Amino acid sequence: MFFNQNELHSTPDNLRTTCSKSVDSSSYPLSSGVHKNVVIYESKTFYEQSDITILQTEIAKVLQSGPGVFLIKNAWSDTKLLSDMTNIFWQIIEQESDNNQGDHFGSNTQQANARVWNSFQKCAMLEPELFVHYFSNPVLMWVSQAWLGPHYQVTAQVNIVLPGGQSQTPHRDYHMGFQDSTALLDFPTHTHNLTPFLTLQGAVAHSDMPLESGPTKLLPFSHQVAEGYIGFHQQACKDYFTEHAVQIPLERGDALFFNPALYHAAGSNLSSNINRCANLLQISSVYAKPMEFINHKEICLAAYPTLQSFWKRPFFTPAQRLAILTAITDGYPFPTNLDLDPPVNSISPPTGYQLLAQALEENWDKEEFHQQLLVLMAKKRS
Repeated sequence: MFFNQNELHSTPDNLRTTCSKSVDSSSYPLSSGVHKNVVIYESKTFYEQSDITILQTEIAKVLQSGPGVFLIKNAWSDTKLLSDMTNIFWQIIEQESDNNQGDHFGSNTQQANARVWNSFQKCAMLEPELFVHYFSNPVLMWVSQAWLGPHYQVTAQVNIVLPGGQSQTPHRDYHMGFQDSTALLDFPTHTHNLTPFLTLQGAVAHSDMPLESGPTKLLPFSHQVAEGYIGFHQQACKDYFTEHAVQIPLERGDALFFNPALYHAAGSNLSSNINRCANLLQISSVYAKPMEFINHKEICLAAYPTLQSFWKRPFFTPAQRLAILTAITDGYPFPTNLDLDPPVNSISPPTGYQLLAQALEENWDKEEFHQQLLVLMAKKRS
């Protein structure tokens, strides 16, 4: 089945009906509450779970059949780490000051909206130790696994909205949210239903974000409108969003996660002195194409000395090890060249994840790891 233009006339009514629901906090017993239909969790709840899959099941329910958005308070608790990483963001912005960073759904005026594309890789290359600390956060891993499963792929883009910066237009996100609405009519309806399961959107607050600074506008439950990737272009849908979208203040270290099909938009910064800074996380399923190209080889090599020094120290927990291994490697064995890279003693060929884990467990020196990584990559070429 395919959507057609006639069906889209009912989209504004579908949006109103769908978004008229309210969240029952009893449906999410591990949460600390609900505010404006956004489910709130405390970061300590994740660490206290003896069976993390129980909490993961609950937050997957929030994302799929619930309001589609939740907030984790104090998800990044190390304030010095956040400050140091924010300084790296500004350093990159200064280095790229001659570039037009742009924005998919907002102003292209640099003074109003400073962007760092691929902050993930750029931070890894500039400050690998800081990068490892930041992305070894188990909370990010547990949330990503809840929606996407193992071996997800992390990308990140910094967005800093200065005082006076204007709001974005309401939209859905990658994949289908970044395509022309007419082109989306060529995709069958089941593909529209599938695509939200391929990515997860997140934002880590690197500054306090009171309402006047314009934290993200959100329309809870809007991800449940089946034809919404096409329908959000209608003016009536945009008007409904403007009237009914909610905003919740964030504190530095909070992390907001939402279904990529949720209607949302960055708000206007009406403050006089707040540089609203967020590290936007777009996390892809291992089965999906991420939006940005990530050079895992270079990131692994840059991070390897830090990982070697951390790997067997008590402060670096098994959860942190798994989190950073997943974040910086490609854990999927395909596509590959099966003539050069046949599955031997396994159903699939080896992966970069497996190679890095072996190197760290066996304490290879960096040059040996580099050579083995080149061999693995050569096998996957056509």
